Amino acid sequence: MALVCKNMKNNFLQILLVLLSIPAGLIHAGDRSPFRNYSHNYQNYPNNTIEDFSVTNLYESFESTVFPPPGWIKINPDGGSGWTRVTVGTTPIPGWNGGTITAPPGGGSATAFCTWNTGGINGNDQWLVTPRITNIQSGDSLTFYLLKPGYTSQTFSDTFIVLISTTTPTQGAFTAIDTIGIASGSPDTLWRKHRYRIADYVSPGANVYIAFREKVQDNQNNGAAFQLDLVNVFSSSISSLNILNREFPVSYKLEQNYPNPFNPTTNIKFTIPLDKNNSTEVRLIVFNSLGQKVTTLINSNLSPGSYEYSFDGANLNSGIYYYTLFTEDITETRKMVLIK
Repeated sequence: MALVCKNMKNNFLQILLVLLSIPAGLIHAGDRSPFRNYSHNYQNYPNNTIEDFSVTNLYESFESTVFPPPGWIKINPDGGSGWTRVTVGTTPIPGWNGGTITAPPGGGSATAFCTWNTGGINGNDQWLVTPRITNIQSGDSLTFYLLKPGYTSQTFSDTFIVLISTTTPTQGAFTAIDTIGIASGSPDTLWRKHRYRIADYVSPGANVYIAFREKVQDNQNNGAAFQLDLVNVFSSSISSLNILNREFPVSYKLEQNYPNPFNPTTNIKFTIPLDKNNSTEVRLIVFNSLGQKVTTLINSNLSPGSYEYSFDGANLNSGIYYYTLFTEDITETRKMVLIK
């Protein structure tokens, strides 16, 4: 009752009416907020079916207000509302009476989120599934950041499962590749980066769906919260990328392309310093003058060193373009001009 009183005006009659309206079993001990919102949708698809939406690589930071993102789906066999999007700085954490939503290193203004009261009445089984990722190769990897917010873990345990399907985005088609169980009171309350080599689980050339599942049987006594961000599927082999040297630069650097202006090819040099993990997730993306993405040149995990990418603009119109280097630590942009 004390938890409800914290959020109610100090009027006895109002408090009594509110308490009488809450179903038995929904007033929780600890720091949970006793309210939930149900949608009772078993499987939620975007406007176009997921079979029509395929990608060759994937980078999702949940910045768009559209959720699930295009091509993603939610599966909610527990009848709850399921995974949702939360913005950084939100306090208290949805479903709780304290805590603040954060983002991982390199994250933006929002993350994917699920908790005890986005699941079912008695238990949670909440799935978030990627678009179909095509033509997996031997060097392809999956990385993502996961957080069990510390405020939610003091009393409640939770389980997070990573799954892969090579056929359809339906529950029975998925196979678990990892189960991450976090006990109540666990000190592991920081953002953690997880990485998997996809080719360890599927054959080269396969098309895959990846699912992120939160699962607890009794969400009255268990079920904390999870935040998911920076989901990335990338290749470690890039035909147009040359390694200039393997020395360890002291800082990131994105150089001006040469030649510039160019027709139709030019070279883009950049350096990657030594990272604590001996490798860095790197994206090199070309945008047009309107800020629209034209193409992704690199979406890969690179070792320290100096690199040169040979960019071919034969399929582009003359004009001004921008190329941006993204890592967890920096974002750097330069301008190039294509003249035909």
